[in-house]
Amino acid sequence: MKAGRLKYKLIVRRPVVTANRFGEKSTVWERCATVWAERRKLTGSRSDEVGEAFADYRTEWNVRDAHHIEEGWRVEHMGGHLYTVVSVIPNIDRGFNTLVCERVNE
Repeated sequence: MKAGRLKYKLIVRRPVVTANRFGEKSTVWERCATVWAERRKLTGSRSDEVGEAFADYRTEWNVRDAHHIEEGWRVEHMGGHLYTVVSVIPNIDRGFNTLVCERVNE
C-alpha cells in the first residue's frame, strides 16, 4: 500500500453499551482512533418503498492492518458522513484491510 493514496482521514468509533440508573441501556459511540484511509469505491442507489424514496450509499475504504476495526463499528469521514462498517476484508499480502461500509441515516 502506498502512503500517497491514504489521503482521507477517518475517525473510528466503537459501540459502548451503558446503563443509566433505571437499568435502561443505550449505545454510546466512543472515539478510539483517527486513521488515514484510501477510498476505493463509492456507490449509491435509491429504492421506492410504500411510496417513499430511500437512498442507500455504500463505500469501501482501505486502511492499514495495524488498526483494529471490527464489524458493527462506525467510521466518520472527517468533514463528511458517518458510515457503519458492514464487513472487514483482510488483505494480508498487501498489509491492509478493506472496510465495506454503508452510510448511516440518522
